[in-house]
Amino acid sequence: EVLDMAKIESGSIDLAEEPFDLSESIENLITMMNPQIAAKHQELKVELVDIKHEHVLGDPTRLQQVFVNIMGNSVKFTPEGGTIGLRITELPSSIQSSACYEFEFSDTGCGMSEEFMKRLFEPFSRANDSRTTKVEGTGLGMAISKNIVDMMGGTIAVKSEQGKGSEFTVTLDCKVCTESVKYPPIPGLKGTRALVVDDDAQTCMSVSKMLREIEMEADWTTSGKEAI
Repeated sequence: EVLDMAKIESGSIDLAEEPFDLSESIENLITMMNPQIAAKHQELKVELVDIKHEHVLGDPTRLQQVFVNIMGNSVKFTPEGGTIGLRITELPSSIQSSACYEFEFSDTGCGMSEEFMKRLFEPFSRANDSRTTKVEGTGLGMAISKNIVDMMGGTIAVKSEQGKGSEFTVTLDCKVCTESVKYPPIPGLKGTRALVVDDDAQTCMSVSKMLREIEMEADWTTSGKEAI
């Protein structure tokens, strides 16, 4: 990380532009983080919203570095039994032949003070807090992540409240390699009624929307009693 920061400060870091599969990158991220999440008995919630383009151009290695830094902090600073969330949304892009992606990383961890958030992206910044001083780290991860996202033409924002957790949002435009995915109706399922039940409303809405795209009649509820 120290070497990375030196390269960034000297302007000698280059970003690759190569085709990669976004879903594969997210799968790799989850595979990398799962052992740490399992060790702390945390719950991981992943949600995909309106993803129509999975094959994009960019630097998957550097993007993965950003995601590992953010999610790694979420796991480190969230107590046992807490929740780690990742929500990926595809938004309309103002750039031709590109798609805009919003990656939201959330946790139910210790959170940050407003004062610390002002210097969060400065090199070697670490919160001077009894809950964090025992956690290993260089204090460079977020500075590197911010610089990489800036170089990619994206933005990184944070919302946090002490004792309640944090939410990091990375927004990026990526050139797409293929046309948008259109799900054709499946003859055997067209018009079939489906009931989606989950305790998370966003998950219910997302799954129901996908089912309606293949012309199923979907309804949802977050209540087991109501489902019955």
